Amino acid sequence: MKRVLLAILVVCYFIPLWANESGSCGENVTYAFDQATGTLTISGTGAMNDYGFNNQPWYSFCEKIKNVIIEDGVTSIGNYAFADDYGNITSVSIGNSVTSIGEMAFYCCGGLTVMDFPNSLTSIGQSAFQSCNGLTSLNIPNSVSSIGRYAFERCSGLTSISLSNGLTAISYGCFMGCSVLKTITIPYGVTSIDTYAFEGCCSLTSVSIPSSVAYIGFNAFADCTGLTSVHITDLEAWCKIKLYHEFANPLFFAHHLYLNGEEIKNLVIPKTVTEIGPYAFCGCSGLTSLVIHENIWDIGRSITGIGNPFSGCSGLTSITVENSNRYDSRDNCNAIIQSNTLIAGCKTTVIPNSVTSIADNAFRDISSLTSLTIPNSVKTIGKLAFYGCSGLKAINIGNGVTDIGDYAFLYCGDLSSVTIGNSVMSIGESAFWGCYGLTEVHISDLEAWCKITYDIESNPLYYAHHLFLNDEEIKDLVIPDGITSIGNYAFYGCSGLTSVTIPHSVSTIDYSAFRGCDGISSLNIPNSVTSIGGYAFGDCSSLATVKIPNSVTSIGEGAFNGCWELNNIISDIQNPFEISKYVFSTYYRATLTVPYGTRSAYMSTNYWNNFDDIVEASGSSWQNEANSISSVNEELGMFMEKWYTLDGHQLQGKPKQKGTYIHNGKVVIIK
Repeated sequence: MKRVLLAILVVCYFIPLWANESGSCGENVTYAFDQATGTLTISGTGAMNDYGFNNQPWYSFCEKIKNVIIEDGVTSIGNYAFADDYGNITSVSIGNSVTSIGEMAFYCCGGLTVMDFPNSLTSIGQSAFQSCNGLTSLNIPNSVSSIGRYAFERCSGLTSISLSNGLTAISYGCFMGCSVLKTITIPYGVTSIDTYAFEGCCSLTSVSIPSSVAYIGFNAFADCTGLTSVHITDLEAWCKIKLYHEFANPLFFAHHLYLNGEEIKNLVIPKTVTEIGPYAFCGCSGLTSLVIHENIWDIGRSITGIGNPFSGCSGLTSITVENSNRYDSRDNCNAIIQSNTLIAGCKTTVIPNSVTSIADNAFRDISSLTSLTIPNSVKTIGKLAFYGCSGLKAINIGNGVTDIGDYAFLYCGDLSSVTIGNSVMSIGESAFWGCYGLTEVHISDLEAWCKITYDIESNPLYYAHHLFLNDEEIKDLVIPDGITSIGNYAFYGCSGLTSVTIPHSVSTIDYSAFRGCDGISSLNIPNSVTSIGGYAFGDCSSLATVKIPNSVTSIGEGAFNGCWELNNIISDIQNPFEISKYVFSTYYRATLTVPYGTRSAYMSTNYWNNFDDIVEASGSSWQNEANSISSVNEELGMFMEKWYTLDGHQLQGKPKQKGTYIHNGKVVIIK
């Protein structure tokens, strides 16, 4: 009897929860849940309350809610009203009194397939429908004047959208990641398309931009790789749009611009236009000719060269500037020139001898450019000047050029040969990065090459590996006498080198100077050198023997790191100083030969004492004898094939016994 009574009590306790849960969700708004139909009804007058994650009054039965009805009289849907755990909701009916949908209101309602908005609606809050993957189409009524950030972000099932004519802006990230969206027409009245608005809409094929748009933000159309057309109705308005950068412009991917339904191929800038904004026609490879009239006073902020409006216009074959006081296309050069700075070129450009500088971005993304000669009149090449010129095969940089800017030839993947003039003093950061096709670097002055200042990974030898002096490849490199410093990255990656001779004028060998020169097998550093920089000979994978003179007072981290064949290291340093443990990679198997009487000093000095095998040269005068023989060898070339003992006695041919000898002016250990 007690068990029956208990069961009845339990059933009675849960009946309200299962059958018809109800309560308040606003000052004059209530809710009621019908378990039988899975329908939650919101009714009353005025605004719903705002909530946070998981604290809505219906959260305890959220998984049972399938349908939501917002009745007439309710004026708003509160923040987070159905956010996160309401994936079973398939339909929502919103009454004609609702004017606003709050922040995150339907966030992650993945089961929602249809959303009909009432004509009373004026605003949709931030992330209101974010990640509602079941939505396939949207018709946003003209009453809506505001859509919040990320409102429809990652609605990955959305294929079409009809936007309100009442909108003035497309907000930050509003449709980001709507990966199956096909087309979008921006309504007239919209003045700005904000950052990330359509980023990642990779199925988007067409976009229409009205003349009211004045600004398009950072990455607004980034990764819209499916775009094939951009449609406009007013060319003058298009020229004036402020674009944050190239990924703001849908033309970067679409390549084809249509004016009133007809593709623009021969672009004539209207005479009413006085300014062409930065990136205005960026990526428009459908253009074949360009005419600029005399009224233009500013082209893409041309004073700094940033934002070339015609970068990526790889189809252009003709550029003409008509009677302008500010710009010209002198000598039929097919380029735009301001004063003596070339600010925009195309695949048929011939640089006149009067040009003294090539501006930032001047030939950026002109993938159809295959070759170009830079005349001796040019002094500077700007940042990103030839970025993305993927069809460029060879470039001849004239003897007048002194500076090559950062990223100047970045991602010129087909570039196989580059000629560097003898006046170049600096090559900027990553200037030739991504030039995977490079096989040759040509110079005419080795001394000038040694004096170039390089920045991070800017040396074309990093990819080319082969350096040519007056069209003959340098294999046995002899650094010119008089050079005092071999600079950072000077021969970085030059694997075509088989030997290096360093003169006594050199005092410093800087960071990564010979890094990756894996054709060098032995190295004799002269006793004029005081500093060996970090990774100076790093990754010289064939280097087997190196001699370090007593003049050296510092060795940088990684100086011989990655030299896996380095088994014989001769150090003439009389008073060893502490080095980094990463200077060498072969501590465990290389033999370190040190001056007579210094073994104990090396054994007590970090990280020389990492070597397992440290041996002293026999005889107190071994160094003087070796230097004497080396001097005669260098000056007279008389001992190239002769062998000597450490005390200076000449042998008959190569010795057969194990020991330490002098050969070609170098200490050699036979094991």
